[in-house]
Amino acid sequence: MVTTDHTIKRVVILGYYGYRNSGDEAVLHAILTALREEGQTKGLVIAPTVISGDVSYTQTLHHVQAIHRFDVRAIHRAWRESDAFICGGGSLLQDVTSARSMLYYLGMIQWALRARLPVYIYSQGMGPVRRKWLFARWIGALMKRCRYVSVRDPASHTLLTTECGVDAKQVDVVVDPVLGCTVQTPMVRERRIAISLRDWQGGERVFEVVCEALWHVLQETDVDIVFLPFHEPDDRHVSDRICEALWQRGVMRTRLFTAPPLAHPQDMIDTIASCTVLLGMRLHALIYATVARTPCIGISYDPKIDQFLHMIQQQPIGSTTTVEATPLRQCIVQCLGQPVCPEDERLAHTARLYELARTPAHRILALMQRQTVELFGVSVSQKTLDATVDDLAQAIANNAVTHVVTANPTMVMHALQHRSYYRMLRQADLVVPDGIGLVWAARHLRKRVASRVAGYDLVQQLFLRGATHGWRIYLLGATAEVIAQAHRTMQQTYAEISIVGSEHGYFSADEDQAVIARIRQAKPHILLVGRSMANQDVWIAKYRQQLQVPVMVGVGGSFDVMAGRLRRAPQWVQRMKLEWLYRLYQEPSRLPRMLVLPRFVLRVLFFGDRMPPIRNDKE
Repeated sequence: MVTTDHTIKRVVILGYYGYRNSGDEAVLHAILTALREEGQTKGLVIAPTVISGDVSYTQTLHHVQAIHRFDVRAIHRAWRESDAFICGGGSLLQDVTSARSMLYYLGMIQWALRARLPVYIYSQGMGPVRRKWLFARWIGALMKRCRYVSVRDPASHTLLTTECGVDAKQVDVVVDPVLGCTVQTPMVRERRIAISLRDWQGGERVFEVVCEALWHVLQETDVDIVFLPFHEPDDRHVSDRICEALWQRGVMRTRLFTAPPLAHPQDMIDTIASCTVLLGMRLHALIYATVARTPCIGISYDPKIDQFLHMIQQQPIGSTTTVEATPLRQCIVQCLGQPVCPEDERLAHTARLYELARTPAHRILALMQRQTVELFGVSVSQKTLDATVDDLAQAIANNAVTHVVTANPTMVMHALQHRSYYRMLRQADLVVPDGIGLVWAARHLRKRVASRVAGYDLVQQLFLRGATHGWRIYLLGATAEVIAQAHRTMQQTYAEISIVGSEHGYFSADEDQAVIARIRQAKPHILLVGRSMANQDVWIAKYRQQLQVPVMVGVGGSFDVMAGRLRRAPQWVQRMKLEWLYRLYQEPSRLPRMLVLPRFVLRVLFFGDRMPPIRNDKE
C-alpha cells in the first residue's frame, strides 16, 4: 500500500507498561493488535509510540517505538508529531494503590488536552476512588473533554456518570481489551491445572487454603500443576512457597512446577490454552482463560474480579477472607471432569466478548479517519464539499444515523457560554465549517481546513445527488409560508427529487412527538431542519435515535433563500469572503448577533482556541 500523510496515523499510547506485569503487557499487546488490524481494514497504517517505564523492554517485547514515562521533552515532542493520544486499558484511574498514580495519569491527560491533542480513553477500569473530594470532579471534567471514552465494565460507567458527572451517552461500556486476543498456537489440552496467585491482604490464609485444596486434588486425580507468575518476582515467590509446601507433604516434584518467565502475553495465553482448568487471583489470568476457552475458578481480592466473573456468568469461589479448602477442591475436581458450560455456548459467548473488545479500536480509527481538526475542542471537518457529500451518500447507503452541524463563529461563541450546546457540538457526527470565520481561525492557528462548506451549498449538492439516487427528503423549519414556497421551488428545480414532507418549525416541545411520528412515517433519507440557531441542532441531537434518519442537517436560514425571501450573495461577494456582510445588508435586524464576530476574532488572536471555563449551565 502506498502511504501518505492521511494513511499514516501516529498515536501515543499511555498505560502501566514496562513493569513486567503480564496483564498490563497483554493490554498493550491487545490494543496494538486491534489498532493495526482495524487500521488495515480502513487502509490506515498505525505508527504507535508507547510511554513506558522501561523503554528497551517495551521496544523489544512489542516492536514499537517507546519513550520513558518521565521524559518530559520526549513526550512533548511525540505529542507534537502525533494524531492522537490513547490512554489505554487497565485500572489507571484509581487511588487505592497510591494517589500518586492517579495524579500522574490525570496530569498526563490534562497535558495532552492542553496540547490540543485528541484524547481517547480505551477500555479503562475506573476506580475505586477513595478521595472523591479531590479526584471525582477532576476526572469528570477531563472525561467530558475527551473525544471518545470507553470503560471495561458497568461499575466504571456508573462511577463516571453518577459520581463524576459525565453524560452517560458519552461513555461506551465494552470489555477488557485482552478479550480481543486469540490463541495463536493450537495445543492439545493436557490433564494440568494452571495456577496464578498473588500476595495480598489475607495472603497467609489463601496460602494455607490453596495448599490444602491442591494436596487433596493431587491425591484424588492424576493431574499436574503449573504455576504461572504474572508479575515478576512477587508472584514467583508465592508460587515457590506453595510448591515447597506440597513437596514437603510428599507430592512428587515432577507433578508441579513454576513456569519460567513468559515474556510475551501471547505465550501465556497459549500455555493456559493447553491446560484443563485455571485457578486465578490475577484478573488477566481469568481473562486469558476466557480467551483460551479454559474453565476458570476465581478467588476475589478486588471488585474488578467480581465484576469480570459476573460478566462471564460466574461467581468467585470466595474472597481472600472467605475462601475455604473443601469447596475449592470440589470445584477444581468438577472442572477437571467436565467444562463449566457447553462448548458451543462458550464459543458464542467468547465471540460476543471479542467483538466488544475490538469496539474501541473501531470507533477510535473511525473518528481519526474523518479528517478533522480540533477547534475549541470541537472536531471540525477538513474535507471539501464534494468529499463531504460523498461521505453522506455512504451514510445513506449504510443507513447510518448522521447528524451534520453547519458551524459558524456565532455558534462557537454560543457554545462557549452554554454547556449543553457545547456538548452537542462535540457529540455531532460531522461538523463542517459553514462560516468563513472558522476557516480563517483554523488557518490562523496553522490547522488544515480544505475550504468552507457552506450549508446552502451542501443542501443544493444533496438535492442534486438525491435526484439521481432516489433519496427522499423532508423539510422542517421556517414559517408555514416560507417552507411551502421552499418545497415548491426545490421540487420544480429538481424535478426527480422526492420531497416526502414539509412543515413549519414553530412548534412547541409538547408537539415534538407528533412531529417525530410524521417524519418517521415518511421514512426520509435526509431531514433538513431550519429553526433558530440555539434550537435546531439541539433538537436533532435530542431526538436522533427516535428519528432514525440517515442524514440530518441543521440548515439555518437556507429555507428563506430557497423560497426567494432572501438572495444568495453574488459570486464576487463570496470570493471576497463577505457573504456575512451581504446577509446583514438584507437583514439589518441581525446586527446584534453579528457583534459576536469581532469578539470571536479577538479571542482567536489573543487566546487561540483554548477552552475557557463554561460557567453557564443552562440547557
